[in-house]
Amino acid sequence: MKAIKGIGVDIVNNQRMLNIIKAQYAERFLVKVLHPSEIEQFKGKSTIQLQQQFLASRWAVKEALVKASSFKELVFPEVEICRKHDKPNIVLHNTNLEYFKKNFGNDYEIQVSISHEDSYSIGFVILQI
Repeated sequence: MKAIKGIGVDIVNNQRMLNIIKAQYAERFLVKVLHPSEIEQFKGKSTIQLQQQFLASRWAVKEALVKASSFKELVFPEVEICRKHDKPNIVLHNTNLEYFKKNFGNDYEIQVSISHEDSYSIGFVILQI
């Protein structure tokens, strides 16, 4: 059984993300925050409300991962949140993957949960080693 190394949680007001989506710098923000596959998913959402929930939840999970790992230099676009067995899953790339392997070994696990409400999205992360 693995031990819990860290827990992180973050809540985001969805309106904040809607304001970003509508801003002229929205594309730059997406590139700085989302993995390329997440940008594709974001753009494939059928409504702006679904886009805002998607962006808010990805931001919340990545902030929660910073808190769980104490890795303040986490590179957000190198964190990919995807679905595995119908549950959210985190895949780390490049710099982030190197950091986690170096600091937590090859056998770490990241558990993640995402929830939405009309006004808020929340991300919850447990890091186990």
